[in-house]
Amino acid sequence: SLAFLLKKRRNNEGQRRPRAWSFTSTGLALGSFPPQIQSPEHVINAMLLFNDCPTPQAVVDQIVKRFLEYERFAIIPEPEQGTSRYISKDLDPNKLVRHIVIKGDKELTLETLNEHLFDPVSESDDLPWWEVLIIENKGRGESACVLRIHHCLADGISMLHVVEDIITQVDGSPVEPILPVGIHKKFRVKVPFLKLLWSSLKAAVEVLTLSMTAHDDDTVFSITNKDMVHTGKRTFVMLKAIPLEFIKEMKNKACVTINDIMFSVLSQTIHDFLEEQKCPVFRDRGEKLQCRALLPVGIPPSADVAQDKTRILRNKWVLASADLNVGEKDPVGRLLSAQKNLGAIKNSPLVPVQMTIQDSLIPLLPHSIGRQSVFDILSRHSVVFTNVPGPPKPVAFAGKEVTEIQMFYANLIPQVSLMSYRNQIFGNICIDSDAIPDCQSLSRLYVTSIVKLADRLGVNVPSDLKK
Repeated sequence: SLAFLLKKRRNNEGQRRPRAWSFTSTGLALGSFPPQIQSPEHVINAMLLFNDCPTPQAVVDQIVKRFLEYERFAIIPEPEQGTSRYISKDLDPNKLVRHIVIKGDKELTLETLNEHLFDPVSESDDLPWWEVLIIENKGRGESACVLRIHHCLADGISMLHVVEDIITQVDGSPVEPILPVGIHKKFRVKVPFLKLLWSSLKAAVEVLTLSMTAHDDDTVFSITNKDMVHTGKRTFVMLKAIPLEFIKEMKNKACVTINDIMFSVLSQTIHDFLEEQKCPVFRDRGEKLQCRALLPVGIPPSADVAQDKTRILRNKWVLASADLNVGEKDPVGRLLSAQKNLGAIKNSPLVPVQMTIQDSLIPLLPHSIGRQSVFDILSRHSVVFTNVPGPPKPVAFAGKEVTEIQMFYANLIPQVSLMSYRNQIFGNICIDSDAIPDCQSLSRLYVTSIVKLADRLGVNVPSDLKK
């Protein structure tokens, strides 16, 4: 079995052993794709930007030492042996911080992170699989602290709970919870038993056959095929910050969710990109174009798990597939399609059924089959889409005010990562610029796509988005 064999028991010295790992965490530690895909380590890069850079000592004292209070951040995974071990009590926390000094604009800060995007975090025998990269910009650009965390340690939802613990309000007071109370009940489907049984069977079939569905159409945005490899080259397409209240006004006008709005905006952006690039496949396929997104859906922890530093860091998530309806011509029709497709995920037992299969059935198979299945799913889709809530008010990290938050993940296919912070939605597309021509134009088309939808809904557009 791929699951770690290590149980919660005492070692010879009387110390409690780390808790057992899930199949998902183990798979991420060993590598989620077949070796020939040449995938780098699965590292989440959470970038916090500052006008005034935190000092390395402040990061060690206020961030690193707090991180080490959490079990998953205080162990060294040994996935090949099916074990993990606690770090030495004599570990120097300064070893978990790297400090780079540059002088230039914000673009140089981003370029510096890009240069270190694929740096491994698992090479040392005596360090846990994470680090804080400080990029101190002594020029006119913003500085950054990048939390570089191996995905096997945690997913985005569980990390939000840790972030709540280490950040503060600008005045130093505790932050309010980022996730709503009771969100762990989100995927509880309340329907009659027989209907639930039937829908669960349908969901199980959908989950088990996802890796065998037809590949998305090859376009100038995304080429999906069985021979694709990870090139190890990624570019950041930075998306303009959008006022959250503006998005909420559109949401209320259309009676949809914020996620529906942003998903339809992504669809419109890809549509306009294919049109602008005169993509022959898009021209021929039109409304029949198949272009799907994978959505990582996290299972929020219960209140008792969220408060337990030995259990909160985990990987409890699945990849749900949703059609982007890129061929749709009308922005409102596109939005209604997004509402329907995303609603089908929320209002069915798909997520809990997939989680059950992922935790119970897949671990019984050889790891090579699991890897191939993950690759088959990714290679059949065009993009990964995430939209994560962040603190609504300005916060401080290691004593310094954070101006912006970005999440970067160098996936096998393009990854769109959105995150709200201080009443704005920040975002980026992590993409292979060698494979996708003129990908930087996606930033401009993202804005025009939002404006198109607002105009159709009769919502006033902020002046800075009309430029």
